[in-house]
Amino acid sequence: RIYLNPGHGSFTSNDRPMNTIAHPTTTSLKDTLGFYEGRGTLPRSLYIGHTLQEMGVKKENIVFSRTKNGPWPTNSESSTKYNRSLSEICEEVEAGNFDMFVASHSDGSDDKTANYSTYLYRGTDASDYASGSKAMAQANHPYHLATGIENYSRTASNIRGDISFYGSSSTATRSNGKSYTGYLGVLKHGTPGYLLEGFFHSYPPARHRALNFDYDRHEGLREARGIGAYFGLPTLKTGSILGTVKDAVEVMNHSLYTYRAGTDDQFVPLNGATVKLMKDGNEVATYTTDQEWNGVFSFFDVAPGTYQLVASHPGHATS
Repeated sequence: RIYLNPGHGSFTSNDRPMNTIAHPTTTSLKDTLGFYEGRGTLPRSLYIGHTLQEMGVKKENIVFSRTKNGPWPTNSESSTKYNRSLSEICEEVEAGNFDMFVASHSDGSDDKTANYSTYLYRGTDASDYASGSKAMAQANHPYHLATGIENYSRTASNIRGDISFYGSSSTATRSNGKSYTGYLGVLKHGTPGYLLEGFFHSYPPARHRALNFDYDRHEGLREARGIGAYFGLPTLKTGSILGTVKDAVEVMNHSLYTYRAGTDDQFVPLNGATVKLMKDGNEVATYTTDQEWNGVFSFFDVAPGTYQLVASHPGHATS
């Protein structure tokens, strides 16, 4: 049994709204299609659940703290079903006899060039207080990094106890009388697991990618594969393809799109590019990149085999 918490889930300042090229007024809470943390973590979590079912986990053994974002406008209905209290979530986890808990988030930093994933479990760097949590994160990390478009380190990991990471702790007592010490409120229960900050939304290329729901689902797919590996679940019989289409020469020049020097993030992502998935000269599937300045293309449920990708865009040579 696994409990999935998609993190934040509103369209308020508490959900880390940030402006993007196509949505420059998001932080004034005028555009729900722009970047909000929960806008990306919800499809990520939902696809973790979807993939685990494909691996054989029964639907009733996958529980979500929520399955929708909202409300909008903020006063249109009660926000409690979207923004549940951390203590309420912990009580639900505590009572549910779960084998694993996963909270999906993204991170923020004053360093606009930082981008890497961080796994936080309850405890210290030397000791996980919910036994098994650190091993779960360590098993998941290689799968989460199994794509090259984020420009993550291929070797470094940032798997930390929340007490060591934040430098302080407090204790919460659940209704069953059990007490749990840690820093992050959502981890103060007895179920092993972690909170994953999958990327830095303060890094502009990353939050532009997160506007693509298929990109978010791919992140969930990779996490689910890591969870499946930890528990020894059957592996998936199909694969997936994730990539970006970018100009080979022109570099980005926009105040809402700073990037790490020397990385592929410097090149202009192509909106409206067509990517064809070809096998033995036949078109298997087609994907058109969105208008969100990320160039992301994606194919799911790809049968094993050798394929070719053909990308085209007005004004560019087909490749």
